[in-house]
Amino acid sequence: MELNVTRQEQAELERLILEHDRIAQRFTRPRQMIYLFVRRAGNQGVGAYVLLEALKTYSPNARPATVYRALDYLLRLGLVVKIDSQSKFFARSPHSSQRLCLFMVCSGCGSVHEFIDPFCEKKIEDSVLGAGNVIDKKAIEISVLCENCQPASAGAS
Repeated sequence: MELNVTRQEQAELERLILEHDRIAQRFTRPRQMIYLFVRRAGNQGVGAYVLLEALKTYSPNARPATVYRALDYLLRLGLVVKIDSQSKFFARSPHSSQRLCLFMVCSGCGSVHEFIDPFCEKKIEDSVLGAGNVIDKKAIEISVLCENCQPASAGAS
């Protein structure tokens, strides 16, 4: 069974394949499929075992190690991020893969939205470096209540 890929997804995959082949890291078919599954999950994200089940639809012999290796690869390249509070993976915006991003995690519905603020990014990086540290993970989770989950009276002040 073949995964149906839109023209936009195909163009993105072709760009990623060329980019990663150039840096001698193969963007293999399982990696492509896992990336598309995560991307299609949108702001709800997806867990590793859900990814495994989705992959098994197309590759019945897929094992958890296949998914975890693909996720490690995608995490290393900054194409996906793991939101620890939900144990789910989310696709990063193409322009943010190497940037420090804030991920607003709604404690009501669980949706996650990526936010980039160059001022905050610079301030955090300066503070971390000033303390003699380096940033290990360029994703900061912030618990919020999204617009849909806020009580009706919260916006009427």
